[in-house]
Amino acid sequence: MSDLSPVVQAFLDEHIFSASQLEVLLLLRDDAGRAWPLAEVSRRTALPQSSLGPWLDSFVSRGLLTREGDTYRFAPAEPRMEEVVAEVADVYKRRRTTVSRHIYARTQDPLVRFADAFRLRRPGSKD
Repeated sequence: MSDLSPVVQAFLDEHIFSASQLEVLLLLRDDAGRAWPLAEVSRRTALPQSSLGPWLDSFVSRGLLTREGDTYRFAPAEPRMEEVVAEVADVYKRRRTTVSRHIYARTQDPLVRFADAFRLRRPGSKD
């Protein structure tokens, strides 16, 4: 069982499937007034734009970022979500390993989870 707060756990479980994805969100949060071009996020994180684009668009659809043309800005749709992300950022700075363990202990890429939903299983099997 994780010793992270229930709020942090819920946020991670709902919105994050990798530490890299969390770091991208926190990068944009740390300079919230800035509109970040995808290419700049890619340069700052050393991650390919082909991975970042879907992550950022996912954050937009979840109300964590806004998109203006080819740029993204941290702008949670709900004020409470800004507080939650601030708490997550604080915990991640202090307890990076604990947060990372939580992320990787219970999650995998959403496409893999989706594909697993269609796996055929024998009745009564646990796999």
